[in-house]
Amino acid sequence: VLKPNKSRNNGNSLIGIQDGYLSLLQDSGEVREDLKIPEGDLGKEIESKYEAGEEILVSTVPLMIPPAMTSLTPLPPGSFR
Repeated sequence: VLKPNKSRNNGNSLIGIQDGYLSLLQDSGEVREDLKIPEGDLGKEIESKYEAGEEILVSTVPLMIPPAMTSLTPLPPGSFR
């Protein structure tokens, strides 16, 4: 039985929110700006932490259509600036 290779990206640093979309800095150094803020509690938590100036990592499952955000991880202040 073949199983799909479901990878998880744990290295997206949130660097901005504009018009309901997240700007994420990927491990490769590229900026991804095509992911909508998720609905529900996770989306509200992402927005509130960003507005409070907290630095966070956003975990995604890129093979889902559209890619799904699954969690966020607070970073120590000054981690990627």
